[in-house]
Amino acid sequence: MGAVVCHIRAANMPIIAKKTERDEREERLYRIRHSTAHLMAEAVQNLFPGTKLAFGPPVQDGFYYDFDAEHRFTDDDLKKIEAKMRELAKKKSPFVRKSISKAEAVQLFSKQGEKLKAEHVETLTDGEITLYESGGFVDLCAGPHVDSTADLEHFKLTNVSGSYWRGDENRERLQRIYGTAWDTKDELKAHLARIEEAKKRDHRTLGKELRLFDFPELAGPGLPFYLPKGARVLQQLKDWMWQLHISGDYGHPDKTYEPLTTPHILRTDAWKTSGHLENYRENMFMVYSLDELDQGLLTRDEDGAEGKEKA
Repeated sequence: MGAVVCHIRAANMPIIAKKTERDEREERLYRIRHSTAHLMAEAVQNLFPGTKLAFGPPVQDGFYYDFDAEHRFTDDDLKKIEAKMRELAKKKSPFVRKSISKAEAVQLFSKQGEKLKAEHVETLTDGEITLYESGGFVDLCAGPHVDSTADLEHFKLTNVSGSYWRGDENRERLQRIYGTAWDTKDELKAHLARIEEAKKRDHRTLGKELRLFDFPELAGPGLPFYLPKGARVLQQLKDWMWQLHISGDYGHPDKTYEPLTTPHILRTDAWKTSGHLENYRENMFMVYSLDELDQGLLTRDEDGAEGKEKA
């Protein structure tokens, strides 16, 4: 039998990538979490009339929504909101996509008193604005969503934190409610179990239980006092790092370093020489002494060494 030679010519044909099972699962979770954020917003406005909406996107492992509310949300409120969400979900309200003009969207949200939504629409380019409605609740959104609230069963509200509108500290201070949502009961249960295990291993929890360090209120947030056990551990880590530096025993035996120690505070002349004062002054801690000799706190030993070399 003779050989068959095939010639394949290039063609301008689109290459369509086939979705994997993982892709489909991620898309499904995205829709669930996005829709659950809308469900939470509806529940909050039902329970706390007058609350205004910002935005509520899906995020890794869950979702959140930012609210402009006079009421300060508590852990007990989260339980009430969650219960209301389950009540609303049972109505099996479909998520319906609607399109209106920019002018109509501004008018709609202004009429509803949703000033943040109206403000955001004003920043969008002219054209079609997409909304989603479920059970009478309408929100500015590009989607996608699940078919109906009947698909939203496995969720849990987790915590409340603060935020600012558009991330600007000079604008409205908002309250952000976080939650998690999954496709099955087992997935939700497993995720909550992972969170609990992570809490047990949190350094703040372990440090307190093992009496390694403490954070006295008088010192200020993030300023640890190392207790005897913690001080020993800290010194052992320093000794270990010192040996690594001088021995090169970290995968690069041809590259050893001679550690040095510099003062924690330097005259501003050193910072001028190194260039730090010119480029980073607004982020430095300056000390003004009585003899008018300005000094700045050291941010790292390398900075002190750099100033020494340039001097």
